[in-house]
Amino acid sequence: MMEIANLLLEYLRVIFTWPPLVMGSLIYFLVSQRPSIAQLRESIALLIGRIRGVSFLGGELKTEYETPPENKNEETIPPSGKGTSASSGETEPRLAKFDHEFTYFLTSSLEVNRRIISKLVDVLWSKLGFELFNSKVRTFNEKMDRIKDRINENAYQDLLGVMKESDPHLKRQDLINIYIKSKSLVDYLRGLATRR
Repeated sequence: MMEIANLLLEYLRVIFTWPPLVMGSLIYFLVSQRPSIAQLRESIALLIGRIRGVSFLGGELKTEYETPPENKNEETIPPSGKGTSASSGETEPRLAKFDHEFTYFLTSSLEVNRRIISKLVDVLWSKLGFELFNSKVRTFNEKMDRIKDRINENAYQDLLGVMKESDPHLKRQDLINIYIKSKSLVDYLRGLATRR
């Protein structure tokens, strides 16, 4: 009888150590909280699905996970882009809004770059010493005529194209090209203005 009690006591001592208690608690938690864990797992999967990639020092990590549709009963747009009339009816206003906002972004960014270019030309004007010889206030075009031999010919031609008033009905690709030229001109003129 004493041997059975000692054997039972040894089993209880092993069962009540921390590893079996932690495992038992974990199993109990997972079984009792199964619906909550499924929701948590779906939430984490959706979060990971929204993250397309991460850049960090020395590398980049991209995901290839596709998010599952939220409601399986809803119609999805086929890959060919030919959806139902209801889905295309909802998409067109969103595309028109995006088109309008993108055009607004380009025109306002181009205007900001024009102002920066104008200020950089003023800095170049004063840096080259023209201000000392002519105290009259000069227009932008007059300043450009005086300093055109100090800058690259291609940059000068781009500068004249960027600074002229653009047609409000320009094609988007032309507007994008003018914006790209303005960004490169800002960098070029900033380099000239800060060079000693």
